[in-house]
Amino acid sequence: MTRHEYRFSGFGGQGVITITHILGRAATVHAGMDATMTEAYGPEKTGGFSRGDLVLSEDQIDYPGVIEPHVVVAFSQDAFERDADSVTEGGTVVVERTLVDATEFRDGRPDVEVIEVPAVEIADEIGLKVVANIVMLGAVHGLLGDLPEDAIREAIRDVVPEGTEDTNMEAFERGSTALDREVTA
Repeated sequence: MTRHEYRFSGFGGQGVITITHILGRAATVHAGMDATMTEAYGPEKTGGFSRGDLVLSEDQIDYPGVIEPHVVVAFSQDAFERDADSVTEGGTVVVERTLVDATEFRDGRPDVEVIEVPAVEIADEIGLKVVANIVMLGAVHGLLGDLPEDAIREAIRDVVPEGTEDTNMEAFERGSTALDREVTA
């Protein structure tokens, strides 16, 4: 891997910024890579636009911003409509299955793989809807494997609130294996 760009997008309260921090920390602290992160969000505390951009590289990063992401992860329809088309040719768009309809996009961008993940459904099965972001993180890792799994697990433990580590680890594991289920359209 030389330079890999991610864009996580949704609305405030979905944990978009949190999973961007987790991946960045996994890369820099636990995997010895370089990473840069930028975040953007609306003025609302929750419910407004939220986006985390992440650049990962084994080499020094010469430009910190995401130019053309290899991966776009969308947690809401608005986020999907705003950011999905920014994915590079041959890239991957990962969407929350119950919150995003990617039908028209799929027809218009046959050069892009679209993966649907039931992150909210899995989080509900776990019993804590707020871990849907960690489910999605697990799915992205299961799909791409850009970072060592142990680095991501350590970063999750570093970032999530004390006392929620086991639940978040379950969410990550369930997300990592979610692609074994029928989640692509």
